[in-house]
Amino acid sequence: MVERATPWEEPRWRHALAGAVAAAVALGATELVAGALSGAPSLVQSIAAVVIDRAPIGVVRAAIGAFGTRDKPTLVAGVVVLSLLIGAGL
Repeated sequence: MVERATPWEEPRWRHALAGAVAAAVALGATELVAGALSGAPSLVQSIAAVVIDRAPIGVVRAAIGAFGTRDKPTLVAGVVVLSLLIGAGL
């Protein structure tokens, strides 16, 4: 008979993967709602806007200098990656 591992004995990567997938589904659901409803804001875009508003002007200028016109897509990608890492518990 094969013994099953208890949740505490399973590898940590499974739990991290489950958390990252849950975060991705949550982000996807909010983007779906934002696309379906005209007045609903995108969660990722809203977080990126808050980061831009609260960042010191020197950091904003440095990001624009480093990334040029790709600064906002880079910030959005960073928000998504950070959300997945938080979901994974890393």
